[in-house]
Amino acid sequence: MPDTPRSLSVRRRRLSEELRALRNDAGMTLEGAAAATEWSVGKVSNIETGVRLRPSVVEVRALLDVYGLTDEHRREALIAITRQAGKKGWWTKYSDVFPDEFPVLESEACLLYTSDAADDSLR
Repeated sequence: MPDTPRSLSVRRRRLSEELRALRNDAGMTLEGAAAATEWSVGKVSNIETGVRLRPSVVEVRALLDVYGLTDEHRREALIAITRQAGKKGWWTKYSDVFPDEFPVLESEACLLYTSDAADDSLR
């Protein structure tokens, strides 16, 4: 059963968005990317939207090659996201307690802002 946009992990969403942005930056259409990889337009589209099961490392590398991404650091970061995209978080066992996406989003947060309404220096 394919993932729904709601059930996609933050990593999967980020990977999809990054791949779409790279394609756009390369000035390619879905049709152009499909022709360059010898895949169907649907396959490329499904990878970009996350509708398809998680793409493989080989598929992501092929797309990065087609899009001309040569920055090794960024390539390896995207490959790492690809490898981690299917991992489930601890909260998935407790879907009856956490019916929404907040634990997912919180687990991927890298910055936290807090404020104290009583703190006059913030006004």
